[in-house]
Amino acid sequence: MKSIALAIFVKTVGYSPIKTRLGSSIGKEQAESFYSYSLLAISEVMNRLSKVNPNLTIYWAVAEKDALKSSVWSEFAVVSQGEGESLGERLSHVYSELIAKHEGVCFIGGDSPHITVSEYENGILKLKNGSKDTFIMGKTLDGGFYFFGGKKAIPQKIWTSVEYSQNTTAENLKRNLLNIGTIDTIKMSYDIDEVIDLQRYADIDLMNEQLLPVQKELIKWGRTLK
Repeated sequence: MKSIALAIFVKTVGYSPIKTRLGSSIGKEQAESFYSYSLLAISEVMNRLSKVNPNLTIYWAVAEKDALKSSVWSEFAVVSQGEGESLGERLSHVYSELIAKHEGVCFIGGDSPHITVSEYENGILKLKNGSKDTFIMGKTLDGGFYFFGGKKAIPQKIWTSVEYSQNTTAENLKRNLLNIGTIDTIKMSYDIDEVIDLQRYADIDLMNEQLLPVQKELIKWGRTLK
């Protein structure tokens, strides 16, 4: 049986601007440090996720062509986001490449280090157990999405006709996808784009046993960033 692919969309520090909206509040250096720490936490989450999903293949989906062979991305397989200028083009490129090799494809970002193994596991299980026409989405509080999964080809126009980083992004993508399938959802969460998102860390219960030690340490550190 073909495996499920999970691609983490990332940028490389030193090659691209990193978390610029967050950096406008806490400074460029701190924003880059947060992002690097976030990737470390997500790597550990993915390693744990792989242990309970032996047919899961993890990919770094790297934005910069020149960074594809960087040692930063040595832990998992690497796939290029392609040459497209828009996020929609890059999402389409990665999805199309991976759906040709795998039974299903999941996307996450590199800036939600607080999301637990069980939350991602829920999305993967829904994808595995759903019909081929069912897409899985985990929405964010700002109108985007932190998780996406599918098991069938998606025309590029469905991705590229959506305006990203808007409070309508997830709903517009959902509307497009309903032309070719159905939507199931998992728990709503958030990614860290601005300092207001970091402030949400104050509400996380660090006694939650589902959080890994590296996630707890990052959350505690994130609470100090202003």
